[in-house]
Amino acid sequence: MCFCPPACEVSFDNCPVPVENVIGEVGGGFKVAMNILNSGRFSMGSAGSGMIKKLIEMTAEYAGSRKQFGKNLSEFGMIQEKFAVMAQNAFVMESMAYLTAGMMDRPGVPDCSLEAAMVKVFSSEGGWICVSEALQVLGGLGYTKNYPYERYLRDCRILLIFEGTNEILRMYIALTGMQYAGKILTGKIK
Repeated sequence: MCFCPPACEVSFDNCPVPVENVIGEVGGGFKVAMNILNSGRFSMGSAGSGMIKKLIEMTAEYAGSRKQFGKNLSEFGMIQEKFAVMAQNAFVMESMAYLTAGMMDRPGVPDCSLEAAMVKVFSSEGGWICVSEALQVLGGLGYTKNYPYERYLRDCRILLIFEGTNEILRMYIALTGMQYAGKILTGKIK
């Protein structure tokens, strides 16, 4: 089960676009591209929470049947903590996605780029953590083709990069926050 679209490089050279095929205003492609990126970023919350719920289901099935030291893995506190981390991440991702979707659905299409960036950063990193936790429960068995965890691991890794790297998005989040604070402080200084 792949969670990422196929990726490839596309190049357009001297490629005319008829006016009837232009999306938005001529010269306004950057704004259209940013809106598309925001949609992709914000959707990582719902996609990530769904993925983690599936991970929890598969990993719980294994932990409930695998015995170690005469007990099911699911009976050990350290294993239970891993499930708590996964459940917490799924809940937060889903909540962020619902909140941002509600904001995006408001009339006037408000700018939700900051919220979308936050959803993307949290969800991509949370997904990576949760796949790691699930792999820890399965141990080396999780790397075999008999289980989908190695595929989840590869699919989650790209989420930290595409739709804008998390490092760049963190700078965007910080810059946006500083701009708001700067406006308030400028008013107070005057």
